[in-house]
Amino acid sequence: MQHSLAAGSVQPLPQVTTIADTLAPRSVSARTLALTQRYVDEIVLISDAQMLEAMRWLWTESNQLVEPAGAAVIAALQQNPSLVASAAQPVALICGGNAAATSVFAHYGA
Repeated sequence: MQHSLAAGSVQPLPQVTTIADTLAPRSVSARTLALTQRYVDEIVLISDAQMLEAMRWLWTESNQLVEPAGAAVIAALQQNPSLVASAAQPVALICGGNAAATSVFAHYGA
């Protein structure tokens, strides 16, 4: 999405590698790009390591086991708390339960 926004048109990527496969299409659709151009103020990029840390935090602090994509919003907020600093009632949507702690943490060295 970031590349397509910068170019002003859909820009397929040659490859995307991440533990959050549901957040990693090689290309966005023209409709999704148009909606993002209209309604999204900022895109925050995070690393796999940051998602894993957010997964750990959600598990230890909230007893919530989520997949990497589900922890992405927490990772973004942990890296940049100012994203919601001025919000009266910020909301972070956390979803996704397609992860087993042993397989995710063991496989990715967490």
